[in-house]
Amino acid sequence: MILNPVRDRPEPGSIRNREGKVSLWRVPNVFIEPRGLFLGAHDRLIQNLGQVRSITGVIVLSVIPLAYNPFFVNVHGEVETFGRVERYDRQPALVFIFTEIFAQAIIGTLVSLGIATLVGAALVAWARPGFRRRTLWQFRWPLVSILAFVVLLVVFVASLLYLGNLGNRLAVNQNDTVRLGIMLGLFGLGALPVMWMLNAFYLAFTGLFRAEDGHPLLGPLTIPLAAWGISVWSLTHQNASADELINIPPGVALWTAILGPTTLTLLSVATLWRLRGRHPDDFPFRNGPPGAL
Repeated sequence: MILNPVRDRPEPGSIRNREGKVSLWRVPNVFIEPRGLFLGAHDRLIQNLGQVRSITGVIVLSVIPLAYNPFFVNVHGEVETFGRVERYDRQPALVFIFTEIFAQAIIGTLVSLGIATLVGAALVAWARPGFRRRTLWQFRWPLVSILAFVVLLVVFVASLLYLGNLGNRLAVNQNDTVRLGIMLGLFGLGALPVMWMLNAFYLAFTGLFRAEDGHPLLGPLTIPLAAWGISVWSLTHQNASADELINIPPGVALWTAILGPTTLTLLSVATLWRLRGRHPDDFPFRNGPPGAL
């Protein structure tokens, strides 16, 4: 008799892993992972399309910039690390590239949330009379996901700031061996918030803050609008200082700005096609969740 059968994947939204054991790594999954609450079942193909979308975004935002940059850039300054102030004349290009990528990711997330709010309001207004309240109530799940993401982000930033300041205080006037021990100890303490944040970013990008739990059309409509909006804005408002660091040729930047949103649009069309094929009687879901009371 098997008490804890091993699944090929953990249950969506569960804190338990494939073996049925509680996993601290999956704390963000409880709040941010989609679980098919609108349609009553989680569609793995749509989940896979979301993962392809995320991989496409990573390639556009990181792999292409890395291909056109040296390993190091000449930048002068100083930094305090665990009680010791050190000057530097060169820094890894990755530091500046990923700083720019992180800034673009935050801007893209805010733009996407703004567009998602407008699309969600349009979907509620488009619902048939008598079903709008039911449709509106379903959007509580994306809201829960967004709030959980913000809380995890605050915990992540606060933890890093606190541990960094603690390390600088403890390492003052200590030898290199003690500094190394302090650094390793603090890295261990900060591992959990870092893992939570990485998992939260992954879930937010692949599931678009549980968009499918709010409305199946929310993600497929929001993503192309946000992608094309950000693309047009980036082409018409380029940052000269950022261009010097990211160093992507104008031709490559133009094709990236076109092919990226085009790919995301095609993935959204595939998602809509899948939804229409699997739910012909309910599509485009103007009556709210099928079977809801």
